[in-house]
Amino acid sequence: MIEKIKELSLFRNLSRVELEAFLPIIKENQYTEGQNIFQEGEEGTNLFIIEKGCVEIRKLIDPAAAREKTLATVREGSFFGEMALYSDKGAMIRSASAYAVADSTIFEIEAGDYLELIKANPGLSSSLSRAIITTLSDRLRNTSRELVVLYETGKLVGTIKDADQLSDALVKHLKEALKAEMTLFAIHNPYSDRVEVKSSLGFQPQISELDIKPGVGILGNCFLSGQPIICSSFTEEDAELTALMLPGFDINSILCVPLMTDQKSIGLIFLADTTKNFYGDSEINLMIGVSRQVATAIENAFFHLEDRARRDYQKQYIMPGF
Repeated sequence: MIEKIKELSLFRNLSRVELEAFLPIIKENQYTEGQNIFQEGEEGTNLFIIEKGCVEIRKLIDPAAAREKTLATVREGSFFGEMALYSDKGAMIRSASAYAVADSTIFEIEAGDYLELIKANPGLSSSLSRAIITTLSDRLRNTSRELVVLYETGKLVGTIKDADQLSDALVKHLKEALKAEMTLFAIHNPYSDRVEVKSSLGFQPQISELDIKPGVGILGNCFLSGQPIICSSFTEEDAELTALMLPGFDINSILCVPLMTDQKSIGLIFLADTTKNFYGDSEINLMIGVSRQVATAIENAFFHLEDRARRDYQKQYIMPGF
């Protein structure tokens, strides 16, 4: 197990002697997709570290409707539930729920075992605490950035009602906010049943004619699955997309996020960069928040278009008194 844990962010800077000291208190558990790891409001004493898989942290926002909001998506190598190690009142009350959103292998450290370990080896506390504080500081900075980007996105969707104008403004906004070298915004047209590119940067003008096939390539898989995709390169199925890129881009980081409304995908946002590992958990969480705002705005825009078309039809074809 020592070969597994030394690659995790929490243990990466620990010596082999320190890693060996932790081994006896680390338990490995398996969770299946959809399984609840812990529930909001219950007592908890464990720190969780994801060796493989993915976990969503969700907060109950409407108890009557059992509606939850996803606060964060935690992926391989990262951890959650860390405050359980530092509670001075024994078990702490979980402020949110955690669910495996993929089959996951998770290492767990129980607070009691941790306290016994650092009593015997006081130096281990500072080693682990430094790693936790560094990660928490990064998360705080990312949260500040997320608030700014979401605020600016909210202003855009609140003031621009035309879907085409919103698409152009959104692409420029995300390119600047996330320093993306390539950006693409696509919406599902319910009338033609096509996923159409509405705006982009870093692509040739013909990108507007790209046929995004659900389930094919990065764009199609993101749209069909309704799940974010993060990867380092294109696949052979993306040949049509890569042929429309402007020359000079050697893409090494890709992030694609679906636009979701009521469990239905209505479009997607695609970002790409030449820098390796440019996108991570913080960018995924940020873009999920952005996509929710945009999806609601697009859905409202379609509703207003349909309503206007209905009223125009009634004015033209329905005579008063009939």
